[in-house]
Amino acid sequence: MNDIPKRPAETTPPSTPITGLFLTLFWVLAGNVSLALIAYSIAFRKGILMGLYIALFIINVLALAIARYFDILFFHGNTASGEPATLVHWVKYAKALGIISGILLLSAIMARNVFGV
Repeated sequence: MNDIPKRPAETTPPSTPITGLFLTLFWVLAGNVSLALIAYSIAFRKGILMGLYIALFIINVLALAIARYFDILFFHGNTASGEPATLVHWVKYAKALGIISGILLLSAIMARNVFGV
């Protein structure tokens, strides 16, 4: 007789492809830093093409939203609390991103006009 209790089967968490990690790194950190740098350039750099920098800003916002969408849809992204993210989470993220980035862009344009750059 074998009185040794059996251990429960150990489960390993599903592995995330490197692309999913890069997407997460982009929408969590790098994309937001680049938004701040572009907004700073709009507000305080002299001799820039405003239309180009505004287009870069908008493209970056769209890239953030798309990266989060792909992270959820194809790479099983998680929320900050560790639960699996859904498209409902993505809609909330996209709305917040649109509002915050719109305020940031308008603030940068207003700062440029106020400081006369």
